[in-house]
Amino acid sequence: KIDALGVLMKKLFFAAALVGLSAAPTLAADMAPATYTKAPVYAPVYNWTGFYIGANVGYGFGRDRTSADFRNPATGVVLFSGTNTNNTDGVFGGGQIGYNWQSSSWVYGIEADFQGSGRNGRGAVVCPGGICGAGAAFPLTLTTPGSADTFGTVRARLGYTITPTIMGYVTGGYAIGGFNRNDTVLSGFNAVPAGVSVSGTGTDWKSGWTIGGGIEGVVSGNWTAKIEYLYTDYANINGGLVLPANNPIGGHVLFTTDNKSSLVRLGLNYRFSNGKY
Repeated sequence: KIDALGVLMKKLFFAAALVGLSAAPTLAADMAPATYTKAPVYAPVYNWTGFYIGANVGYGFGRDRTSADFRNPATGVVLFSGTNTNNTDGVFGGGQIGYNWQSSSWVYGIEADFQGSGRNGRGAVVCPGGICGAGAAFPLTLTTPGSADTFGTVRARLGYTITPTIMGYVTGGYAIGGFNRNDTVLSGFNAVPAGVSVSGTGTDWKSGWTIGGGIEGVVSGNWTAKIEYLYTDYANINGGLVLPANNPIGGHVLFTTDNKSSLVRLGLNYRFSNGKY
């Protein structure tokens, strides 16, 4: 019995040894040192927040309407009323400065700009000579310029990022324009008769409003470029001219000119922040 028990113990020992040897590779694999994968590097997201300054150039399309009353200088009676529509197209250019704040995909800010303009145009309202002059061949002609030589705006902007570096926006606010006046009444004739004329000069600053929109995008580093449309509407310009007292009739002219423009411009801005989160 003792021998049989010893044989059984030997068999159990060898069986346990075989199980241990078969499990060793698995245990060794489980105890191998762990390996780690480096976390991916994400590119920084562009951020529009910060100050910027820039320049722009564009083309303006305008159409002004002048209404004039030719009055008898003694009685004030309106002898003739007329209107004229005048195109005031041309190139303009200037600079802008502003600040943006970004919240998620929304960008909001404020921008101011000031422009010089080569736009010009002169409209004429003619009172027939038989009504306003000494004879049928001698009419009175009022000529007025109709565009702002200098103008500027202060506007709010609200934009949405189409991509992190491209933004579409709407804008609107206050506009001011300086109109250099050279209003002239020509071809009036006095009792001699001799040709007479009278002119009025000066600069009228008129306030108004503007609204529009555009697209702006990053071109390189801190530089962005934009294309923008603005519609501007200024307060009416009112004026009056009086011919010499010896002009027989029609010597007092009162007029009103409105000024509305569509502006399309390209701009280039430099942002003072690095544009990255």
